[in-house]
Amino acid sequence: MGTALPTPDYATPMPDSGGLALGGLAVGGTLLIFLGVFLFFVLILAVVTIIFQGIGIMKMHEKLGLKGGWMAFVPLLNSYALGKVAEQYIKQDGKKSAKFSVILLVGNIINMGFAMCSGFLSGISGATGSLGLSNEILTVVSLINLALSLIYLAYTFIYTVVVYVALWRIFAIFNNQSATLFLVLSLFIGFVQPFLIFAIRNNEPCCVEIKKEVPIIEEAVKM
Repeated sequence: MGTALPTPDYATPMPDSGGLALGGLAVGGTLLIFLGVFLFFVLILAVVTIIFQGIGIMKMHEKLGLKGGWMAFVPLLNSYALGKVAEQYIKQDGKKSAKFSVILLVGNIINMGFAMCSGFLSGISGATGSLGLSNEILTVVSLINLALSLIYLAYTFIYTVVVYVALWRIFAIFNNQSATLFLVLSLFIGFVQPFLIFAIRNNEPCCVEIKKEVPIIEEAVKM
């Protein structure tokens, strides 16, 4: 007798490639939805924090008799407005703080410059084939990009320290007793910083010299 061949089991369903493809699309679509919702909430949080911090800084400008509080709502200039509040702090020896307004503004401009240079160099590295650049040029570009990244890393550390020094002085002006606590919260829970600034905006400032504008009529009488 010959060996009997196995009988095909027609009852066993074959994998449906179309169904698998649809399942993959469904999973991908779900992930995209979650990503979209996440990015939406991140955008909302960013807008809310900008508004709260802007209101807080603008009110602090009013309390300190400073002009230009509207800059707190303008990108890049908001760092100048924040620094302007911080530099009003008077130390125990009677000396005023450094020009945080200029330091933070210039620091932000340098940040933008680093980002643009890094993006430009990365673009050159990625387009080497289409541009027809040699391997030697690619190596030089990569080394420059690496050196720039290391410099930017060191710069970011220094700039971050300056920002937190400025924040501590703002907290000390409007809530001296809790300045260190607020700084720690801002350091470890970054998104609470704008809300802390907003919360203390109406407090009476201390450790500062309040600038009061003299009315033109009163100034003319004194003359």
